[in-house]
Amino acid sequence: GTWAPGILDSTNEPPDVDMTAAWAATNLVPNPVFGVDIVGTAVSVNTSGLIKSGTAPNTSLRATSTAAGNSSWYPAGYDPGTSKFKAIRVTPGKRYRAQLRYQSPVGRNAFIQLRWMNDEGGLISVEASATTGTTSGAWNLFAVAGVAPRNAAYASILIQTNANTAGQVSYVDRVAIIEHDEDVDAFSGA
Repeated sequence: GTWAPGILDSTNEPPDVDMTAAWAATNLVPNPVFGVDIVGTAVSVNTSGLIKSGTAPNTSLRATSTAAGNSSWYPAGYDPGTSKFKAIRVTPGKRYRAQLRYQSPVGRNAFIQLRWMNDEGGLISVEASATTGTTSGAWNLFAVAGVAPRNAAYASILIQTNANTAGQVSYVDRVAIIEHDEDVDAFSGA
């Protein structure tokens, strides 16, 4: 887009500011926008039909509710080779932020979980975001952060949407798990 002057700037020149991040924000999710495939995803409750939707570069993960009620699925962290949640390695004691963008043609209450797994891929504990109402047809940002427990080896992300109707379609995009001491939106401005 085109730069526009701010309230405090009347020069019509871009501000002379270094916008380089002072930290590394490496996304541990190997395919955050599902441009290649949907490896690493898995269904959970009342969900089916996880498929790549759209044409690159505008792709996302599409899920379909199989029954009325709550639906959940994993947009990242599943290892199909082991059939366990052992795809995203984490370091105990480090802080991580999980985030994604969610869209549905119908507004729903939803939340995400950053789920900590042990070395065998078994669930240890969960960090959950607040349950938030979504805006119909808009991309809604969900994020949660936490410190990996002492016996954590892996992490995954689960999203749950509430009060769905059977056949309702939802989309997830820009999935991230980021190691950092501060909350960082890996896709800010998008």
